[in-house]
Amino acid sequence: FVSMGSGSLAAMAMLEMGYKDDLSEEEAKALVTRAIRAGIFNDLGSGSNVDLTIIREGGDTEILRGYEKPNAVGDVRAKALRPSNLAVPKGATAVLKETFQKFIQVTEVPVP
Repeated sequence: FVSMGSGSLAAMAMLEMGYKDDLSEEEAKALVTRAIRAGIFNDLGSGSNVDLTIIREGGDTEILRGYEKPNAVGDVRAKALRPSNLAVPKGATAVLKETFQKFIQVTEVPVP
């Protein structure tokens, strides 16, 4: 196993503690999920979702995006109403000047 990124120290601790030879796929997924969760909760720079990639013997792969969302805040945000006096109406800020400056030159390259 390997652990990389800003939450890798916390994740590696979980991997070292929980790894054993001959883990089943479900046991391995549970271990990796715990390791990623440790990275999420112990490092402010880490993301908030558990995404897994399974590489099986023989090369078959499976990507599980959003396998777990321990920091999902949709329900909390739905309950929190923003005061209407904080909503800035469209057009409230005057546009004083509008310009466009091209910073790079794009060149079309023919594909043989």
